[in-house]
Amino acid sequence: MAVPSFWLSILKRQALMLGDGFSNRYANDWLVWEAGLWMPATSREKSDVLETVLPGSGSTMRPTASDAVCYALWPDASRRELLVGRATSSDLILNDLTVSRVAFRLVAADGWTLVPEAENVTVSGAPAGPVALTSGQQVRVGDVRLTFLTGRALRERLQAPAAP
Repeated sequence: MAVPSFWLSILKRQALMLGDGFSNRYANDWLVWEAGLWMPATSREKSDVLETVLPGSGSTMRPTASDAVCYALWPDASRRELLVGRATSSDLILNDLTVSRVAFRLVAADGWTLVPEAENVTVSGAPAGPVALTSGQQVRVGDVRLTFLTGRALRERLQAPAAP
């Protein structure tokens, strides 16, 4: 099951147009890939086969993004978990060569629990063991920075004035 993704700027427009209806349409939790350094794989094969690049390697040669990517966390009802990583077989694909092919799993049971599958996963700066995520927590895998948000917290972020 592929996890749907949206640019933060598109969701902001949706929130303006839908008003209170936004919360009904997007009532799920979110994982937000914060804008920053990015080292994409340039093909499906490279995403699945290349060795993971160490975080911080060659960062001066890498493009930076300008808009966050928001992943709607809708679990597969039959599995109740989402596989996150660089591999194209992942439910939530992070196309960055500093991310492991299989980075972590998100398990849905009264919220979301992050279960690391790679050593370079941290939650709020600490190495991750299985951890129940709370809104606002930062997940880092390789050079990718993710923020876990409830639907309400995402709505609040969308309503906040843009940073200069």
